[in-house]
Amino acid sequence: MDKLKFCLVTNWYPPDNFAGSGIYLYHLAHALVEQGHEVTVVYCRESFQIRSKGRSQKDMPQDSRIKIIRVESPFGALAPLAVHQTGRPLFNAPRLKEILNEDFDVINYNNISLMGGPKVYQYGKAVKIATLHDYWLLCPISSLFKFKKNVCRKKSCFLCSIYSGKPPQLWRYTSLLKKSLSHIDAFISPSKFLKSLHIKQGVGGPFFHIPYLIKPMVSENEENEERPYDKPYFLFAGRLERIKGVQEIIPAFKHGEFGPLLIAGDGSYRNELEKLSNGSKHVVFLGYVNQKELMRYYRGALAVIVPSIWYDNYPLVICDALSTGVPIIARDIAGPAELVRESGAGTLFRTENELKTAMEEMADNAELRSTCSKRGKAFFNDNFRVEVHLSRLFSAIRQTRELKRA
Repeated sequence: MDKLKFCLVTNWYPPDNFAGSGIYLYHLAHALVEQGHEVTVVYCRESFQIRSKGRSQKDMPQDSRIKIIRVESPFGALAPLAVHQTGRPLFNAPRLKEILNEDFDVINYNNISLMGGPKVYQYGKAVKIATLHDYWLLCPISSLFKFKKNVCRKKSCFLCSIYSGKPPQLWRYTSLLKKSLSHIDAFISPSKFLKSLHIKQGVGGPFFHIPYLIKPMVSENEENEERPYDKPYFLFAGRLERIKGVQEIIPAFKHGEFGPLLIAGDGSYRNELEKLSNGSKHVVFLGYVNQKELMRYYRGALAVIVPSIWYDNYPLVICDALSTGVPIIARDIAGPAELVRESGAGTLFRTENELKTAMEEMADNAELRSTCSKRGKAFFNDNFRVEVHLSRLFSAIRQTRELKRA
């Protein structure tokens, strides 16, 4: 395509980032400028500080060609809290209007729940595309995980918000969201599951299924690379929150029957998980691990376990596992199940017995691990490489432009 001017709008962006969506945007921004496009990233520093408790990803170098605008308010944390309650960027509206009314060709909205709420969709005059990373359009707590117990099948949003410790959003009972969505020209969904659920719930407009862009960290000397742990192990990587389901798999490892479980990551649920493990030497908490070091843990693992108990979208841990050729053992739900089925790079489970069977097979069957590895790498190359992602993205932009003109 001709060289375009992109504006990526999001709650958080490295180094002020703690979520997979921020990692994706980081890789997308770098890929676009390497192709000669102009990229401006707009994010809200207070949003990051509220959600992350200050942990940043300083190990991710920045490209000087990317213009990064950190929207900060003199009102501090009140700014994103006001967005949460009103659906509008009350304190930052003039600044956001000024930025988004520049002559961009494409405005790509991502997580904007604390950046500007649905009202920010109405700002700007470019081709507007919204990339969906979770269920915020459908759910006040973004996860469709009802009362912190089960996936949501029947809405009780007001009570669920209170139970989750978040004040109810009264703007969701007005026409604001519907009016704001009418300003979006197209939606991008990384997973088919996410796309179908939004369409079923009445989110209109053209939808494009485009898997994430992933830039794998390849070891220059993988064969001679020192392994990060001296025993065969299984790996979990991700935020330690209840919805990630780590509590569901720790009991299977407490007695060392399947080798140790290494847990890479941190989060608000870590203390509960450590209590559950009861000091077992077979459950090892690594804490936060930077991306480069994490790749070593992937490459040394028997398999990566993804035990999510919510409608997980497209977990980057699975994408990273595919890129490194590590087999995957995932719960049979939403995005993880979609990825494993389509790639053939692992096994799905629903019960603890099925999990144990899957781990036993992965530990004992080198041929199975090799087959999963080859399938995973092939699937990664077909779907997540930079050139594949950009080709699909620009195709979506072309079609959206034509529809907008029409």
